[in-house]
Amino acid sequence: MQPIDKFGNEIYPKTFGMMQFYGRILTNKGYKESKKKPNLFYKIIPEGQLFANMQGTEEVPIWSNPRPLFHWRLNPTTPKWKKGRIIKTELTSLFKAKCPCRFSFYFSYEPNEELERNDGEVDEEKGIYNWNDGYCEICGKDFQGEGAFCSEKCEVIHKIKNVPKCNVCKKPRVYSSILNMAIKYDDLFCLEKCEVTDIIKHSPKCRACGKPILNKSNLERAVKYYDENLLTSSVTGHHTNYAQDKKIPVCKSCHLKIHRTNYRPLFKPEDARSCLQSNTLENKNCLDCKSLFQPKHRNQIYCKACLTKLPMKQRFPRTYKLAEKHCLDCNDSFQPRHQNQTYCTVCLIKLPMKQRSEKPPTCRGCGEVFEPQHEKQRYCTKCLIKNDWVNKTYG
Repeated sequence: MQPIDKFGNEIYPKTFGMMQFYGRILTNKGYKESKKKPNLFYKIIPEGQLFANMQGTEEVPIWSNPRPLFHWRLNPTTPKWKKGRIIKTELTSLFKAKCPCRFSFYFSYEPNEELERNDGEVDEEKGIYNWNDGYCEICGKDFQGEGAFCSEKCEVIHKIKNVPKCNVCKKPRVYSSILNMAIKYDDLFCLEKCEVTDIIKHSPKCRACGKPILNKSNLERAVKYYDENLLTSSVTGHHTNYAQDKKIPVCKSCHLKIHRTNYRPLFKPEDARSCLQSNTLENKNCLDCKSLFQPKHRNQIYCKACLTKLPMKQRFPRTYKLAEKHCLDCNDSFQPRHQNQTYCTVCLIKLPMKQRSEKPPTCRGCGEVFEPQHEKQRYCTKCLIKNDWVNKTYG
């Protein structure tokens, strides 16, 4: 080796010492120095030649980066994957021997026809060289072919790396864009069972038997993977204390067992149900005897003694009364049972059954009931004369 670069410039002793250190490592790895071109090392292999050049270039002078410039000259008939494996193996062995090599200035910017680079990282200083070398990028299988993956399944695994994962099994979730892949390779993707398991895990439980409480839609999905007897969709609030209105969620079957049997005696109500109804409604005066009484419901207007005297139909009368109306037929006043009633009870009996439920027409102007002269009449005679519509219509 000589302390002169390719262009005849003198190399400083410190830089030349590093070059000599790299030269000794290259010699141990089977490289030879060229006699015609000093500081150029080469290695002959069956597939071609490998070079480690420490002569320096115009873009990168040797004193700025004394690492050997690695390049090669391989047979054109050698497949790309084999070229990649030869170069990667050689660079890795030199890096482990503490002789890191560098690539040409244009290697990172221009595509190389001899190497099929993948999406991986290439870092000379860290010894990372990611390009296709006949080994599968996912499983590491030596398939000795072009590409980065040995099978379609490994390619699918590479594509779904950034797909959101399931919280239970940590497998990718199935989306519409990867549905075809999920159908073919279902073992790689999260199934519906994981989602159902997660729903069951975070669903409320029956405090008595511990069964998960699901709604109807989730229960239909869960029955496909779990026993129906271990799930429930019927839930009710069981009172453990009526006075303080304390409730716990239990399924309906457990609710009946608690009240009718000795099942879960600690869940029995501490007091009677009557304390909920006591003094909840104000006292009223009976409409008949005018005495005060405690109503059982809001619509009760008679005391218990007066209710027993009344007929069954009158025990629960209406709490409100409608204003009196005049019958359209006999013109007598009557008490209507509903707002649309326009005939009294006597006149309703005389009418045919079809006409009893028909509503009488009302004027759109004044709102009063009138007898139309034809089917399309919507206003009474007074409103028609008032607006002069009769003269306009019939002349």
